[in-house]
This record gives sequence, C-alpha cells and structure tokens, in this order.
Amino acid sequence: MDAVELPCSDQTRAGGHPIAGSAVERTPVWLGVEVRAPWGRKGLGDTQLPAGLEERLQALAPKGSGVRVVFIRRPRLAPDTPHTLLLARMVPGREQVERRTVAGLADVAQVDLEGWVAGRSHGAIVSGPTYLVCTHGKRDACCAKYGCALYQRLAALHPAGTWQASHLGGHRFAATLLALPEGVNFGLMVPGEAESFHHAWSAGRLFRADRVRGRVGWSKAVQAAEILGGHDLRTARVLTREELVEDGVLVAFEGSEPLKVRQVARGEQQASCVGAKRAVVKEWVRVS
Repeated sequence: MDAVELPCSDQTRAGGHPIAGSAVERTPVWLGVEVRAPWGRKGLGDTQLPAGLEERLQALAPKGSGVRVVFIRRPRLAPDTPHTLLLARMVPGREQVERRTVAGLADVAQVDLEGWVAGRSHGAIVSGPTYLVCTHGKRDACCAKYGCALYQRLAALHPAGTWQASHLGGHRFAATLLALPEGVNFGLMVPGEAESFHHAWSAGRLFRADRVRGRVGWSKAVQAAEILGGHDLRTARVLTREELVEDGVLVAFEGSEPLKVRQVARGEQQASCVGAKRAVVKEWVRVS
C-alpha cells in the first residue's frame, strides 16, 4: 500500500461514512462463472481462461447492458468437481437464481450463455439464499482481509449457498456481500456478524439497515430512497417514479409517498489500498 495510514475500508469505518446508495447500479442480471485459476486484478480481463471465453464473457456484459459477469469459487474443491455457472435475475418481484454445471471451463463453449442471459433458456432454479462474498485480494487488500474471513464464517453456516466472488464494486466498503436472489448489496460487514446476518436473512429479516448499500437493480438514487425511506428490502417494491428535480431526485414506490433525496460531499478519503488516489466521500440524504 502506498501512503495509506489505514486500509481503505477502515478509513470508511473510522469516518462513520453512510453507505446507502453506494452499490453497483442498474444491473439486474449477474452471471457467476466458477474460475479456480488465480484471478487477476481485473478479474475478467487478466485471468487465464480457455481460448475465446474471455471475449465471449465480455461481449455478454458491455457497459450499460445491465449485465455483470463475476468469477466465483470455493477453495479446496476436488479437481474433478464440476464447475458451476450461476445466473441471477434481480428484477423486484421476479427475483431468481438459476444454476448450470459443466465438467470444466472449456465446456462452457457448449452452453448457450447468450440465450441464458437473454432469458431464452433456463437452468435449474436455486432454492434458498445465495451469498456472493468479495474476496478479491488482488483488487484490494481489504477484500482479502475482511472478505475471506466473512466467507469462511458464512460457508460454515450455509455451505451450499455461499461463494467467494471477484470484485463486487466498492472495496472501500469491504467486506461486501451480495445476497441473491434479491440483489441486496451489503457493505462494511465483519466476520463476527456472519451468524446474525445469516439467521436474519434466512428468516426473512433484513439484519442491519446501516450495512445495506442498496439493491443492484436500482439506480443509486433509488437505492438510497429505498433505504432512507425505511422500506423493507425483503419485500419487492414497484418503482413508480424517478424524476430528476432541481434540488435532488424524487423517488416513489407503489403505495408510498414520494421521497426526495440528493447527494452531498463529506470530504475525501483513500479510494483504495493500492496507490494514493483519493475519492470524494458522498452521502445520500433526504430532502425535506
């Protein structure tokens, strides 16, 4: 780390920075590909994959497409264990995770990924919660420090549905976790919270609102409005209004009064544990 007094996620904690509205936005479809080879810092883009697979995965998720590809894995699997592909659709009210398996990554060439992502074909429906925990240490040291420990705790509690994942966005909020099929992104999680989180989530409760970054299918403004409005993120909501107005964004869900939110700057902090770049700390607030 260069010129970093504290790891970047510890700076976020020390500053008491709110995290509502900080998740990846407008991305309701996520494809998880099990890659057991070491992940490069970029994940998709500098990781050794069978010929043609990297280009194919990148073509599935161009910027602005609403699709994201992440790598997933479970340590210490037997070499002959089939590789898993997960497809999560996180449209509120129609959330679902589907699963396919292949003998190895070379066999992904036989899978109609394009049709699967577009909804023209389907995999086996996954029941129960699925957790993706960012452990992408080559991307940022905080993801290794907090993410790996959180993964180990959750995997012990829920082995069938817990995966390590490459970058989920926002390493300065590590440990980050994406709960599927709802698509709710959590941040600043610590290993000791794993049991409380899993028991709450399995029982249909939220756990802690101050750990919620937002629902990845929404824009950042809608993420913030859902959280700041005190809505139950375990219940699918219908968005009826998202309007940019002079002093913020006006958001309304079906059955609820409109809520106006806006972003304000709260200083700066280290953007990452790699390099000296600083990021403006932004907070979403309600506008009366």
